[in-house]
Amino acid sequence: MAWVPSENQWYRLKEMPTKRRAMAYSEYKGELYVIGGWAGEPEEERDRTGLVAQDVVEIYDPLTNTWRTGANMPRKRGKMSHMYPAVDGRIPVAGGERHNQRLKEAAVYYIEEDKWKVIDDLHQSWTFPYVMANPYHPHLVHFAAGNTDMHRNMNDFHSVLNMNTYEWDHDSKARYPFEITDGDGAVLYNNQWYTFGGWSHELGSVIDVYAYDFLEDKWIRKPHPPFRSWSHQGATVAVKDGEERIYMMGGRIDMQLTDAVWYYDGTRWYEADTKMPVALWNFMCVTMDLDLNNLEPIN
Repeated sequence: MAWVPSENQWYRLKEMPTKRRAMAYSEYKGELYVIGGWAGEPEEERDRTGLVAQDVVEIYDPLTNTWRTGANMPRKRGKMSHMYPAVDGRIPVAGGERHNQRLKEAAVYYIEEDKWKVIDDLHQSWTFPYVMANPYHPHLVHFAAGNTDMHRNMNDFHSVLNMNTYEWDHDSKARYPFEITDGDGAVLYNNQWYTFGGWSHELGSVIDVYAYDFLEDKWIRKPHPPFRSWSHQGATVAVKDGEERIYMMGGRIDMQLTDAVWYYDGTRWYEADTKMPVALWNFMCVTMDLDLNNLEPIN
């Protein structure tokens, strides 16, 4: 589904060919790349959750409202970051989970050539990290926090992948403010990397919003929505009324499934004058251009 802020109208999009969740996504030249994730088939490969890691790549063209397939990943995986940036026509994918095992493996998808290249592993198994390309040095892709087999299944690590050399730097950047896992949503706003929510052994389910300043190499605490916790939500940046805003929607607010939509204007959070047509959690959210003539409005 899609929301058009200028019209305050929701539209129905063509469904993905493969039904799944906990997948990765990336935007490149106006198209949406959806990678891996969890589904329910084949039955013999299901893990403890009853789900199966996927290797499929499916590509959505928002101007024609159609899907096509890309080359499969070298290895099936779910529980990746929701968003991976496209850097010079390449999408890096690292970590994830398959058959109840967290993975270290990393690979890069060459979009124009529709092929994958395996690169050096992470220094640890890793699922659900926050991921963002450095706006000042776009060849540097930052990974932070998430699940790991170390540190009570969560971490405050901050690693950087150099997309020119495919080398990892695991030590030189400021660590995340605390050990956290299952963080949901990360956006680039005012050239800072905003991260939202998650789970901490010390704090439980959290509502905290932190932004990473790439120039100062430090994490800055930001205002958060007026709840005790918000997890598994979607987050994106969009323009309404001439103002660039962070939008968060869906997920679980104070542990309850929600259809709420809130936005941040750089100063504080406000409830938007819309709700999602259906309450969802663990989904992807991205801002793209659409051809509304190909879409069905949702009343």
